[in-house]
Amino acid sequence: MVKNVLFTCRNLLASVKNSLLFSFPLVLFQILNTISSYSVAMIIAHLGTRFSAAYSIINSVIMSTNIFFFGILSAISIFISYELGSKTYKNIQDIFNTSIYLSLLLTICNIILYLLFPKCLEMLSQPVDIVVIVRDYFAIASFGILPYFGGIFLLQILMAIKKTNISFYTNVIRFFLTLSFVFILCSGLAGIKSLGISGASIATVIVNWIMLPILLYFVISSNLMIKASKIFSKLNFNAFFKIIRIGIPIGFTLIIELILHLLNSIFAGQINIIQQAIYSLFLQSLVAIVVIPFAMCQCTSVSIANVCGSTNSIQAIKNILIADLIVALLIVTIISGFLLLISNHIAHIFFPDLIFMSSKDKHDITIVFRLTSIFLIIETIRLIVAAGLRGMQDVNFSLISNIISFLIIGAFLSKFLAFNYGFNSKGLILGELMAVVCSTCLLSLRLLYVIKRKKESEYMAYRTDEGICR
Repeated sequence: MVKNVLFTCRNLLASVKNSLLFSFPLVLFQILNTISSYSVAMIIAHLGTRFSAAYSIINSVIMSTNIFFFGILSAISIFISYELGSKTYKNIQDIFNTSIYLSLLLTICNIILYLLFPKCLEMLSQPVDIVVIVRDYFAIASFGILPYFGGIFLLQILMAIKKTNISFYTNVIRFFLTLSFVFILCSGLAGIKSLGISGASIATVIVNWIMLPILLYFVISSNLMIKASKIFSKLNFNAFFKIIRIGIPIGFTLIIELILHLLNSIFAGQINIIQQAIYSLFLQSLVAIVVIPFAMCQCTSVSIANVCGSTNSIQAIKNILIADLIVALLIVTIISGFLLLISNHIAHIFFPDLIFMSSKDKHDITIVFRLTSIFLIIETIRLIVAAGLRGMQDVNFSLISNIISFLIIGAFLSKFLAFNYGFNSKGLILGELMAVVCSTCLLSLRLLYVIKRKKESEYMAYRTDEGICR
C-alpha cells in the first residue's frame, strides 16, 4: 500500500516537473504578447484621443478574430501530437499539407473581414474620422495576415513536438522588433516622418514577414517538416474536415466568453461612467493574468492528445490533468494574492481622483479586486478541464456548455444583479462568476464521464486480450 502511494506520488511529481518545463516558456510567451499589446496601445495613445479611440476598436476586432482563428488552428497541434503518439507519420504529412491550405483559406476570410468592417462602422453611424483611421489601418494590415497565419501554423507544430522554448525565443525577437518599429514609425524617429497609427500597422506587417522565415527555419531543423516537393500536394479532404470538425467548435468556444464581456461592457456604460471604469478595471486585470492558465491549457491539450495516440493510459491522462492544475492554480493563486496586496496602488493608477470618489465607489473597487481573484482561480480550473476534453477530441460539449453558461445564464444574471438588485459593476462581475462556475461544473462532469468511458474501454480491451491469450 505504502509502495503504491509512493509510486503514485513520484509519478505525479514527475508530471508536475514536465508540466513546468513544457508550459513555462509558453506562459512567458503569452505574457510578452500582453505586454506588447499594452505597450503599442500606450504609444498610440500619445498620438491623440481619436487615434486611441480608433485603436481600441481595431484592437477589439483583431483580438476577437485572432482568438477565433487561433482556436481553429489549435486543432493542428492536437492532431499532430496524437499522430506522433501513435507514430503514424503518413497522417502527419496529410495534416501538414491540409494545414497549409487551411491557413490560406483563413487568410482570405480575414482579409474580407478587415475590408468589410469599416463599412459596418459606417452603417452604425460612427464618426467619419474614426472610420477612415480604421479603414486605413486594416487596408495595410491585410498584407500581413498571410505570414501571421503561417506563423501560427508553424507555432502549432513546435508546440506539438514540445519545443515551446523555441516559441518563447522567437517571441522575444518579435517583441523587441514590434516595439522598435512601432515606436520609430509612429513617433517619427531616425529621420523618418511620423506615420501615425498607420505606422503601427506597417510595423506589424514587417514583423510578421520577418518572423515567418525564422519560425520556418526552426520547424525545418526539427526534422518534422516534410520534403518540399510534397508541401503543396493534393488536398486531403478527410484531414481537412477532421481539423475543421475539431477547430471550429474550439474557436467558437473561446470567443463566447468575449461576447459576454462585450455585453457587460455595454451594460456598465448604461449605469454611469464610474461603474464602466470599474468594470474596465476588472477586464484589464483579468486579461493581464488569464494568459497564464490559457497558455497552460494549450500544453494540457497537446500532452493528453499525445497520450491518447500512444498508450491511451487513463492514469497518464489523470497525472497530466492533476499536474497542470496544480501548477496553474499555484501560479494564479500567488499572482491573485499579489493583486490584492497592491490593489490600492492599482486603483490610484486607474482612478487618479480616487480620494474625491464616494465611499460606495471605493468599496465597489475593493470588492471588484476580491471578485477578480476568485474569478481567476475558478477560470483556471475551467480552462484546464476544457483543455483535457480538447486533448481527447471532445469539443462539442464545451461549446454547448459555454453557450448555456455564458450567453444564457451569465448574461441574464449579470443584467439582473446589476440593475434589479442595484449591484452595479459588482452585479456584472457576479453574473460572470456564476457563468464560470456553471461552465466549470458542466465541463468537470463531462470530463469524469469521458474518463469513465475510456476506463471501461480499457478494461474491455484488457479482458479481450486476456481471453485471446487463454
